[in-house]
Amino acid sequence: MYVCVCNAIKSSEIEALAKSGISRAEQVYTSLQVETNCENCVTYVQEALDEYLNGGDASLLRTADATT
Repeated sequence: MYVCVCNAIKSSEIEALAKSGISRAEQVYTSLQVETNCENCVTYVQEALDEYLNGGDASLLRTADATT
C-alpha cells in the first residue's frame, strides 16, 4: 500500500527501514532520497514507522492522498 502518493513510498519500504533502525519520518525521506512535496504524508509515514517499531502491521493504516 502507498503511504506517500507523491513519492510512491510503500508501507513495505517503511517496514524495511524500520527494521534497519529508522525511527523518524524525516529519516525515511532521506534514506529514500526523496523530499516531501505536499507534506500530507509526513504524519502517516511516522504512524507507519511507529506501528512497525511496536510490532504491528502498518499496512492497515490510512494513506495520504495528495488531493486532501
